[in-house]
Amino acid sequence: MRLTSRRLTKAIIIERIQVLIFKPEDSSVKVLTEIPFSKVGDMVNVRLITSPFALVKHDIHGDAVDFLWPQEKHIQFEENESLSFQYDGKLYHKKECYVGDS
Repeated sequence: MRLTSRRLTKAIIIERIQVLIFKPEDSSVKVLTEIPFSKVGDMVNVRLITSPFALVKHDIHGDAVDFLWPQEKHIQFEENESLSFQYDGKLYHKKECYVGDS
């Protein structure tokens, strides 16, 4: 893009998350996907799970997880439950138990 005016009156900032893969055999980088920040909201508790790749966002206060890529899916957990990892098409989660004073 080329600006022809000497005065910039409006700036457009495009913010996006890129999921990249590095191939050491030929030192190349490939973009697997791009997701706009507006779709994710804030970046709190966003992580990339590997094997298989998945971009997820944890809602620790709402006991939920949102899969953002490669599939969009919302999973609601029980109170104090969270996603640990995924393996062979299965999700593994844990539930925290708190012992109160007696």
